[in-house]
Amino acid sequence: MIRKVGDYMKKRSTQDKSELVNIENIVIDENKSQEERIKEFYRQIKNPYRFLCGDVIVNVMFTKNGKSFEDTIKYFLKSEMS
Repeated sequence: MIRKVGDYMKKRSTQDKSELVNIENIVIDENKSQEERIKEFYRQIKNPYRFLCGDVIVNVMFTKNGKSFEDTIKYFLKSEMS
């Protein structure tokens, strides 16, 4: 399984950044309903599992019985602040 994920990441890392949407450029009308805002986000981001945040490529992956996304972000932020 680890090898497959590694191979997948190598393949994805060669993707041209110009093909990805920068999440910083997404604008959502806050006056719309939650459902409409979600639809608009997906329409603009195109691929919610792979996008840019500034110059950084973000890959979102999930594993069965793994750490939650929230826990992973908390860990990352704590390590960046240390």
